[in-house]
Amino acid sequence: MLKKLLCLMVVSMLAVGGCGKKAEEKMMEKAIEQDTGDKANVDLSKNKVTIESKDGGKIEIASGGDTSLKVPDDFPKDVFVYPGAKVEASIKTPDGVQLTLVTSDAMAKVTDAYKAKMKAEGWEEKTAAAMGEMTMLQFEKADRTAMVHITKDGENSRIMLMMSQEKESK
Repeated sequence: MLKKLLCLMVVSMLAVGGCGKKAEEKMMEKAIEQDTGDKANVDLSKNKVTIESKDGGKIEIASGGDTSLKVPDDFPKDVFVYPGAKVEASIKTPDGVQLTLVTSDAMAKVTDAYKAKMKAEGWEEKTAAAMGEMTMLQFEKADRTAMVHITKDGENSRIMLMMSQEKESK
């Protein structure tokens, strides 16, 4: 349910386009809080949503027309982020982080770069699958997994980079 809500929130943020209207922000916060029971902070002027759960977990979503979106400062330094790619969205959860990037470079060039750079950082390629206008890569390093989906988007390549870390068993 929370994943569905997060997708809805990102779409909603894109639709209102950072208008910053306090009434809309409050309405979205209330809807999230009623649906999840968690505290939400919506700031449409910055295209950001933060949801804090009762157990201390935090979800941060940044998306939309904001050209100042960037890779989060705490993003792992050993995970390759395609140079010059525009950050369109960033979602941080207690389980990991997801970036949506766009570049004008061809899919093959992006794919080759991810394979080479991740290997150079000590990541082991576990899966590589090319299906027409989509390539999926999976890398592992210690207790972490990186999934890279590269798709053709008109003249551009869209990169979905998902990082997760295995939780310790209790």
